[in-house]
Amino acid sequence: MNIVKVWPESIVSDKRLMYKLSRAESTSLQKVAGEEITPKAWMIREDTNHKGENVTVLSIVDDSNNVYSTISKTFMNEFDEINRIMDGEEFSVLVKAGVTKGGKDFITCELL
Repeated sequence: MNIVKVWPESIVSDKRLMYKLSRAESTSLQKVAGEEITPKAWMIREDTNHKGENVTVLSIVDDSNNVYSTISKTFMNEFDEINRIMDGEEFSVLVKAGVTKGGKDFITCELL
């Protein structure tokens, strides 16, 4: 596992939170489409999936200490942009699911 980015940066010294974001059981964001999440902390990491393939994973701990994760590049790109715009301010996102014109499922998020 390789940690790419964490927010807030101060969580690096919080071993329990770092464990929660990197190793603890999490709920797939696809399963919570339509729900609101208020991130307390998040991590982007490179890891290996059960097939031995390298994947990039976004893990989020919300204000209720629930852990969510995704490998969706669409979600990660939008989430990263929202975080950049909010510049350290607290925010909430709506997890949104859809289907591409090609019939493939996807998830993204929207700033609330």
